[in-house]
This record gives sequence, structure tokens and C-alpha cells, in this order.
Amino acid sequence: MTSRHVSEVTERLQKRGCRILEIRATEGDITTAIINTTDGMFLLAKLHIESLRYMTSAMKIDDALERLPKGSRAYYESYDNAMERIKGQQKEYSELAIQVLTWITQSRRPMRKLELQHALAVTANSSALNPRNLPDIELAKDVCTGLIVYEEQSDVVRLVHYTTQEYFEQSWASWFPSANQYISTVLLTYLSYDQFSSKPAENWIQYNQQLEENCLYDYAAKYWGHYARVAYPEVKDITARFLRNKQKIARAAQVLLVQPGVFGTLKIPEGVTGLHIAAFFGIKEEVVELLREGFGPHVADSFGQTALHWAVKNGQQHTVELLLEEGLDVNATDMDMKSALHYAASQDNPALIRRLVKCDMRVKAAKELLSHGALANAVDTMNRNALHLTAIASQPEASLMIELLLSHDADFTTCDVGNMTPLLYAVGTGSTSILDLFLQAGADINLGIERKYWAKTIDSGRRAHWECRTTGVVKGKTKDATGLTPLHFAACIGHNAMTEYLLDRGANPNARCYNGDTPLHVALRRSIYNARSSPRLPQYGFVLPDDDEWTDSRWYVEFSADFISDYEGEEAQEIYQYIEEERLAVVKSLVSRATIDVNIRNIELCSPLHTVRYDDCNSDVIVGELLLAGADIFARNEKGQTALHLACKAGASTIACNFLDKGCYITTVDLQGLSALHYAVAADKYDTVEVILGMDKQLAARRLCLESDARGRNLLHYHLTADTCSLEMIAILLHHGTSLIDVDQDGDTPLSLYLRGFRFGDRTEICCFLLQHGADALWTSSDGQTLAHLAMHSHRVELGVLKALKDHGVDLAARDDSGRNILHHGAVGGSLSKEVMDFFRQNSPFDLALAERDKEGKTPLLYAKEAANKKRSRDVFAGGRWKHTLENLSSSVEAGGVGQTP
Repeated sequence: MTSRHVSEVTERLQKRGCRILEIRATEGDITTAIINTTDGMFLLAKLHIESLRYMTSAMKIDDALERLPKGSRAYYESYDNAMERIKGQQKEYSELAIQVLTWITQSRRPMRKLELQHALAVTANSSALNPRNLPDIELAKDVCTGLIVYEEQSDVVRLVHYTTQEYFEQSWASWFPSANQYISTVLLTYLSYDQFSSKPAENWIQYNQQLEENCLYDYAAKYWGHYARVAYPEVKDITARFLRNKQKIARAAQVLLVQPGVFGTLKIPEGVTGLHIAAFFGIKEEVVELLREGFGPHVADSFGQTALHWAVKNGQQHTVELLLEEGLDVNATDMDMKSALHYAASQDNPALIRRLVKCDMRVKAAKELLSHGALANAVDTMNRNALHLTAIASQPEASLMIELLLSHDADFTTCDVGNMTPLLYAVGTGSTSILDLFLQAGADINLGIERKYWAKTIDSGRRAHWECRTTGVVKGKTKDATGLTPLHFAACIGHNAMTEYLLDRGANPNARCYNGDTPLHVALRRSIYNARSSPRLPQYGFVLPDDDEWTDSRWYVEFSADFISDYEGEEAQEIYQYIEEERLAVVKSLVSRATIDVNIRNIELCSPLHTVRYDDCNSDVIVGELLLAGADIFARNEKGQTALHLACKAGASTIACNFLDKGCYITTVDLQGLSALHYAVAADKYDTVEVILGMDKQLAARRLCLESDARGRNLLHYHLTADTCSLEMIAILLHHGTSLIDVDQDGDTPLSLYLRGFRFGDRTEICCFLLQHGADALWTSSDGQTLAHLAMHSHRVELGVLKALKDHGVDLAARDDSGRNILHHGAVGGSLSKEVMDFFRQNSPFDLALAERDKEGKTPLLYAKEAANKKRSRDVFAGGRWKHTLENLSSSVEAGGVGQTP
């Protein structure tokens, strides 16, 4: 509003549908009046401006300004006024606004724009949706006089403010008295459309496509019954028709069976009846009527679930009572061996549990089941009882459910297929209230379990698991093992609050599991011990699972990184920082306990210092904490490694220097005779090597540069056989006297080992550097192979390597002791590319080499054929190279007319 004629303002007001009136008012009258009544609340100011929109004269505006609501009730009076204005609009606008607000205020979850538009487009007694009937969302916003907004980013239409929600929670019944009847009629009409008579989707692609094309279907299938139950007398006929339509019931049931966040094979329901669905939504009148019509209460669907299962899954206590009176077996189990009590405990669909009354209903349903003889300790196919399922769900009513189950002697020590007790699940969900109940009931806070491997099978058409037991004497297990305790699990997943909780209540920080790990070992490793990766597995005599709950990432603090939306932004940095802080806090909580023993070693003789992840950002802090707690830096594991070896391998130069300053020796060797300097060199940790050599006052490290081990290998041998090599590491070793011409026990020099190894990168630069600094180019192996022969056994031969070898005197036409030339070796290695073949054609007697036979009488072409026909794993790198080598050799032979006969 302005006292001047400004075309731009006029245009904007006209676009908003405002009438333009010339008001001879004092400048600022309107602004002052609104400011005085809104007390800085922008939304209230907006509502006041909206209320002036249809004033037709200056006097009426003045009068309206005088009557603007003020004080604590200003919002509610403004909303009352807004609703009165909505009712005062022309009939079609008013009806549209009431419908829109009915949906938004009564929806059981936020509605997307298209969902709302489709809901508004459904007409009574229609058999299909007419797309021409979809209302414009801008019109919908306009007729609602500022009470709703559309968020493009989330694609959700919602109320404008939380106070708007509060207002309608108190007053919806007066403004929308027929809301439940209206919504249930719309949803049932939609579900009854002819297009939904087809069979349920057979796969996820088809399922998602159907929901995308029919965007209201998901909401309709999931929630129609909640509205129909309340408005049943008014919607009895349409409800009854739908529940007796088998095809449409099956289609809608599939949506109810799909759980958010759960993947796997899509469930295709068969045998689902109207009785199952009526029981699920608690429409008691229909349950009674369907039973009277002969629908059997004992009839199960294709998943083995009766109407009782369906009723309990949705917490329908009164329907449960009704069905139990019909004599249903309260302990009947479905395909997963779950009884109705299991579903009462598991609390499926937790997102719907919003109010205490609903929570209480689910517990009452469980009470009803138990009072009719339900077995509190019955287990499903995952060997879970009701306590497991309640602890997993950890919903608002979980404590009430736990108390109820414990009062019926439910067993909290049972271990399921995931190797978890109910206590461990409570730790995973961080539920101290549930743990308190378990401890009050006598649970041992140090109750340990042993991870077992369970095999999957099918028994009588039902999924089942059986425990794989170890036969014979098991070696290697820690004799005084407690097992994996709740504290082990908290430390494993990085849950510091739970770690502190357990320690404060007497959890033993020194408890050892089957392999001797304490919670501190697990916290430092950030995972549970994996015997599958150990070379001593046969000695241990037991097999551990690699896919149970202890390895499931959903429990781990690192799982929070899966929710990062921008890996380059501040959000990612904050989450990663949180993860590291939480992991460090767990370690500090354990180490700070007076009773902690930081020198306990597991079956591989690894102490906590051996288990530190030395390449992590907080490793120096962790090592400092361990040293203050008395950690032994001289302890060796079963490989003879000290903490210094492992720190050097990780390139933790600061920690390595700290160890050396505290008395560790760089010359200390492991069982293979390797020092910590060997570890740093092999891992290409240049900075660590440089620091160690720089602080080497006793020249011990420098002597290591000159020495060879028991196998005759020096530091360059070890560096050039590693996965990664660098010129700077080679240079510093050469500078300190390491020899390039030393030959090990196998007759190899550093360069020959380098050319023998598998390399992803280009070998030219390092090869040239070694040759230029004195490597023996004329070296030959014990069987007469030259460096050029070795180079041909790579997945790719660099022309630069071949040129460098030739320039330093290597005879490319030489044969080994078996009579094989360079083309023979290239055929075996699959490295004869067109470029390499052209190089040989220009730099050696090529035609002669093609025709040459080795001592077995084979030509390069014959070796190429054998190699190309050899069966190999699909995992072999560049597996097609032997085929290309055969093609290139064959072309050359045909072109030259030589070597064609075997």
C-alpha cells in the first residue's frame, strides 16, 4: 500500500487479486495500526493484510483496522476471521477451500502436491479419475486466504504455521464436521476404480511404476480404514462393497505389506480377504458382518497370517478381543513363525504411533493375547521372542510392553539368529529405559554371547534357520572368556552415551570374548573381530558369520554418513567430525576407568596398542591416552610386531617418534626379520622414513639401509615389491647407501622384482630412474630370463620400459634357457598389443622371432592359442588381453607367412 501512484506496486497488487482503492488516509495510518496489533509477528501481519483485501471503502478499512485482534488470542481470532472469509466466498471457492483444508488438517502424513490434487479431483460414484478435474494448486492456495503454503523443495502442501495446526486441532470438528465421511468416501471411491482390478505388482519396478502413475493410491490403501472406522455408519455401503472385492483387496493389501526402508523380494499377497483388512483397520462392524457371512476367522493368507495377526499388527485391541472370542488360536504362527504376540511386540508401522492412547492400545492388545494363553517365549524363524521385537522397535510404549512381557517370565537371555539378546538390541537403540527394566528384572549387565553361524533352510514350506555347531575340540578360544557383552556392542558401534551408561552400572571393561578381545579392542578396531580373514582359521576351529547384527552398519555411528546430501559442503564435514568425536569419546570413556587393563592381549597376542588404527586422525590422542594408562610399548603380537612396526606401516610419524623417544628400537625385528623401517619403506611412507633417518643419532636406521635380511633382501627389494612405489622413496634410500645391485636368495635384484610384480600404473619412470642410477640392466634369472622377458608378463607393456632396456644394452632377441624369446613370453603374458608388435618389428629380427620354436617345439602363436583358450576367473584383471594377443600374433604371422605350423 502506498500514498503515491506507483505502477510497479499497482501491478503486483493486481496480480495478487487485490482491488485498487484510492484512500485519502494519513501516511502510515494502516502500517501503524497493523504494527501495533502484531507485536512483530510477521504471519499475523500477513493475516491482517489479507483481511483487508476485500474492503470496498476507506471507511470500512478504518473500521477493520480498529477491530484487528490483539493480545494472546490474536492468532486464533485471526484464524476465525480467515475461516469466516472462506465461508463468505462464492460457493465453488468456498467448497474448494473447505476440501483443501480438510485434507491438510486431517491427513495422517504430509501430502504431496499431486496427491492432494488427485484427492480433490475424485468425484462421487466415478469409476476413473478425470485429469481435467485436477484443481490448480495456486487457486487452492488463493481460496484458502493464506492458510496454506506449497513447498517446492519437499513437494508438500501444508499449513502456513504451527499455530495454524494448533488452531485446527482444537476447532476442526466445528469447521469440518464431515471430514472422516468425506475423506473415506473419496479414498474408497479411488480404490474402487476399474483400473485397480488387476493383480498386484510382481516386482519392485512394476510396483513403483503403479504408485507413480496413481499417486494417491499409496495414501488411499494405507489410510482409508482409519477414516472409515470413525464414519462407518455413513460409509457402510461403500466400505462393504470394497471389502468384498477380492481383486481390489489384494491390490490394496500389497501396499500394507510393504514396510518403509525394507527391501528384498516384493511381497505378492494371495488369500487376503476383506476380513483380514477389516481386522487390520479395526472396523468391528464389518468384522462381525463378515464372520456372519461365513468368512473363516482361521483362514490364513499366503504368508500364514490370520485376521488376528492383521488386527494385532495395527494395534486393534477391540478387534483382537472379538476374534479371540471366536476361538482363534492365540499361538498360531505365520510363515516366519511369528505369533500375534510377536507382532504386538514388534510394533510394525512405528511412524503411525503418535499418541499415547494408541500406544496404550497396543499394550492392551498384548495383555489380551497373554490372558488367552499366548506364549511369552515363543520364537519366530529368527529365534526372536517378543522381548527382542519390542527392544528392536524401541517405540514410546516399549517400556510398558517390556514390563508386561517380563511379568509373564519372558526370557531376556535368548540369543537370536543375529547373535543378539534383547539387552543387546536395547543397547543398539540407545534405550536406557528398557535396559533399566532388564537390569531391575535381574539381567546380568555382563551377560555375554558367542557369535554363531546359522544356516538358512526351508522346513515344511516355512523359512527356518539351524545352528551350525563346531565338531571336535576347538582350539584358540580364550579360556576365561565372558563372551561378547553389551559393553562390547556399545564399543563396537561407537555409542558413547551407552558406553558410559553401562560402565556406570558395573559393566566390566576387561571382559573378554571368544578371541580374547576386550571392549577396548573392539572400540579401537571399530568392528568385531573377523576370523575369516585370519590365516589361523583352521586352528581356531570355529566359523563366524559375516552378516549378522554385529556387522550390520545400521547400528554403527558411521551410518549417519549415509544421510549426507552434499559431500562437498559443511554438512558432510560436521557429520564426519561427529563420527570421529563419538569414536574417540568411547575410547576415552573406557580408558578413563580405574579398573581398565590396557595390556590385555587377545588370541593373536594383540594388545590395545596393536589394535589402534594408526592412520586415523585421532590416533595420536588415543595412543597418548593408552600410554598414560600404562600401555606396554614393547609388547609383541604373534607376528612379533611391536606398536612401532604398525605405526610406521601407517605412516604415523609423530607416534613413531614418540615410541622411539620412549625407548623403542628401530632395529627390533618381527618374526620375519623386518624392522619398523622396513614397514615404512614397504608402505611408501616417505615422511616417516625421512623423520626416522633424520633423528637417527645412533645411526641404527642408516645401518639398516646398508644391510640385507636373512633372505638377502635390502630395503629397496621391499619397497619395489610393494603395491605402491615412489621416486622420492627410492632416492632417499639410495642417498643412504641402499644398493640397487644386491641379489637376494632367489637371484633377484630390486629392479627384477619390480618388473615381476603386478602394477596398475606406468612403470617407465621408475624403471628409467633405476637404470640411470646403476641398476644391472644385463641381469638374468637362474633360468636365463632377461629383464625384457620379465616385463612381458605384465597386463600391459610400456614402450618406454622396452626402449629403456634396449638403450641400456638388453638384447631384445635373446632367448631364455627354455628357448623362449620375447614374443613367447608376451604370448604367455597376454601383453602383445599392436603398439608393442610394431616396436618389435622395428627394433628386432621380428619375422625370425615369430617363427622361432622353444625347446618344446612351440612357437609364440601356439602359446597365444593355449593362453587364449585357457579358462580363467572373471575377476582376472584385463582378462581379454590374451584374445587380443592371439589376434595380433595371427595377423603378423599371416602377413609374414612364417611360423604358421605348430
